[in-house]
Amino acid sequence: MKKGDNKMRRYWAMFLFMLTGISSFAQISFHIDAPRVVAVDESFRVVFISNADPSSFDPPAIAGFDILAGPTSSRMSSTQIINGKRTESFEVSYTYILQAKNPGKFSIPPASIVVDGKKYSSQSFSIEVVKGSGGGIGSNDVMLRLSLSKSRVVKGEPLQATLKLYTKVPISGFEDVKFPSFNGFWSQEVDTPQNIEFVRENVNGTIYNAAVLRRYMLIPQQTGAIQIDPSEMVCIVQVQAQSTAPKSIFDDFFSDYQTIKKRVTAPASRLSVDPLPAGAPASFNGAVGEFKMEASFTRDSLNANEALSLIIKISGTGNINLVEAPKVEFPADFEKYDTKTTERSTRGGSGSSGVKEFEYPLIPRGPGEFKIAPIKFSYYDIAKRSYITLSSGELLVKVGRDAGGNATYSGQMVPAGVNRQAVRSLGDDVRYIKTGASGLTKGNPLFFGTLSYLLILMAIAFAWFIIRTILDKHIERSKDIAGVKNRRAEKVAKGRLKVAETLLKQNIYSAFYEELYKALLGYASDKFSLSPADLSREKIKAALDRAAVEEQVSNEFLNLMDACEFARYSPNPGGGEMENNFKRAMKLITSLEGRKVGKGGVRMKSLLTVMAIIAVNALYGSEALDHRELWNSGNEKYMQGEFSTALESYLKIEEMGYNSPKLMYNIGNTYFKLGENGKAILYFERAVRLDPSDGDAERNLALANEFALDKIESVPEFILTTWLRDIRYIMSSNGWAWLSIVFAALFAFLMLFFRYATTSRMRKISFFGGTAALFLGLTSLLFAWNLKSDFTDHNSAIIMKPVSSIKSSPDNSGKTLFILHEGTKVKVLEQIGGWQRVELSDGRQGWVTSVDMEII
Repeated sequence: MKKGDNKMRRYWAMFLFMLTGISSFAQISFHIDAPRVVAVDESFRVVFISNADPSSFDPPAIAGFDILAGPTSSRMSSTQIINGKRTESFEVSYTYILQAKNPGKFSIPPASIVVDGKKYSSQSFSIEVVKGSGGGIGSNDVMLRLSLSKSRVVKGEPLQATLKLYTKVPISGFEDVKFPSFNGFWSQEVDTPQNIEFVRENVNGTIYNAAVLRRYMLIPQQTGAIQIDPSEMVCIVQVQAQSTAPKSIFDDFFSDYQTIKKRVTAPASRLSVDPLPAGAPASFNGAVGEFKMEASFTRDSLNANEALSLIIKISGTGNINLVEAPKVEFPADFEKYDTKTTERSTRGGSGSSGVKEFEYPLIPRGPGEFKIAPIKFSYYDIAKRSYITLSSGELLVKVGRDAGGNATYSGQMVPAGVNRQAVRSLGDDVRYIKTGASGLTKGNPLFFGTLSYLLILMAIAFAWFIIRTILDKHIERSKDIAGVKNRRAEKVAKGRLKVAETLLKQNIYSAFYEELYKALLGYASDKFSLSPADLSREKIKAALDRAAVEEQVSNEFLNLMDACEFARYSPNPGGGEMENNFKRAMKLITSLEGRKVGKGGVRMKSLLTVMAIIAVNALYGSEALDHRELWNSGNEKYMQGEFSTALESYLKIEEMGYNSPKLMYNIGNTYFKLGENGKAILYFERAVRLDPSDGDAERNLALANEFALDKIESVPEFILTTWLRDIRYIMSSNGWAWLSIVFAALFAFLMLFFRYATTSRMRKISFFGGTAALFLGLTSLLFAWNLKSDFTDHNSAIIMKPVSSIKSSPDNSGKTLFILHEGTKVKVLEQIGGWQRVELSDGRQGWVTSVDMEII
């Protein structure tokens, strides 16, 4: 067994040796390395290279060049071990130093080597010799050129633009690079070298080292002569310092070099863009090039409520990047979802080549055999100079009942034989305009933070202070017994006078004067805080004097007291004396009480009047007659279908500085009717910002967004944030502002109730009620402020141009990151010059020119 094993090992060794030899034999190469272009009198190297060790070298018969040296041979071998894997390389080279003498094209014949008895030859090599130029930096030593692959195209026809740098001197760096801007084009960078590599090129008989800086694919979006603006850069060039001393053979090794900055500019380029011919088919959506179309269902038959997709593939060469999904009319029983687009393409001089796939997800809701009308796709063929329409033919799909033999609608099972169908929308449109009162206000239409708002809050605080002062005084006066008697003096006196009046009518003389006398003494006691013991004539006289009662009134009061006292003990003289004395008493008491006029009621009435004026002014403002006329005129024109005239009226109101949620809503409706979807979205957004509770504006905004080309997924937000926003959007900023005023008034009332409540239970109720009113008032105030900040921050905008390029930097030389279309909403982060840094709802950011968008 041991002897057999050794024999097998020898066989395997021989087999591996033969395999190695075959592999080595198959990998032998022999080639030439030399420049393609040289100058007259230039010295250059020609190297023949082999990866095997030859036994002999047969040099070529070189003609047309002076052989300065060679052939000199050299050998090089290397070994590498990476991750335990060993690799070896071996190279033998034969080098000539040649010098060109005459201009023209010359050929280096093949050289040959012999390896293991077999001969290998190199390919012949052509070298072009051109006339050289003198030293120094001239105007043509460094050039920047932009070349176009085509000089005349039609609108939508792709072409390629290449920016190249040409130099005859060493370049160590670049500054102030300004790449070309392509206004009027859809542009995309297809080649952006990270490491610039120079290769020799012959430019009009002069040798240059040329390098590609950028390569773009352009698709013109307008017709006529389009100019591509110049591009420029500053090149840092190293040149040998000039010396007046005699030249030495060592100057090339030891001479000094200096750095020079040279600005080079690529001249402006012009491209003629012809319009597409008239008579474009209805299915043409701007595709230019040469395309094919395939359309098919993912399933030919299925049951109701199962999913399938219609796949449309458009392939070819041209502006496939801008090709849009063909329009397809589906049966009413088919539920259609958002179209998914997939693109696989490469870019070249004739545009993008590849496939663009559109997937239409569908769910048939009812059984039957459904036919889809032929799908048409039209494009302009550049070679044939005509429109070509492709058709898919009629598509058929069979839909059976679901697994239970039923058709399902809205989650309910419908028995077989019953053909129920959901109510389906045959069309969609914006909800109708706002009529009636316009609610227009000058300037900012938001009530929160205005002078009227602050005055109302101040009026509430002032009223609270006045009412508290009055109530405090009332309580203080109620504690003053003398004061109470003073204030009740008239009432008590008039009560006694009524008794006296009854006696007067009965003509009871003595009793009448007794009661009249008691009324006067009682009035003096209560009014002047006199005790019964002090009710003498002298002390009453002194009290009247202290009260600054007029002398005539004082004497009349004392005389009437004397008359009453005398009459009590004398017979009735008759003649109406009793009635005269009764009238004298009434007149005296009225005169004494009427000396002071209460002012509290007047103050309260004045305060309430001021508050009412402020409230009415805040609610209705001052709307001039011409604004109302324009508002009514715009509404009438809209109802008549004259949308352009209606828009003029609405915009005139806006130009006058007036604003309201209804005005923004109506302008958005009018723009939508006119087909200007970007403007419609802009004004619907403004209407929603002014009044988030307006369901019509929110619904119209959603409908307008359906017509926007860009579908962007938003980054999910924290659920608490969503809840707070939904609560905040229950009312507008004005609604929350008025609610905060209501809660402020309620808080003031409950605090007064808490202060003056007479029971513990009522004080508790008023305290907790006031705390709740304070919390709700502050919340309302916060929501009103937040909604107003949303409206005034101006940190969102709508793209207004049909196609807008989003750049990586705030200049036209920046790389195009993505394309946005009219109606897309962006968040504005910062501004530099005429550029704005924006962010999409999915988090992507970039720079866009300010003229491409409008702030909400």
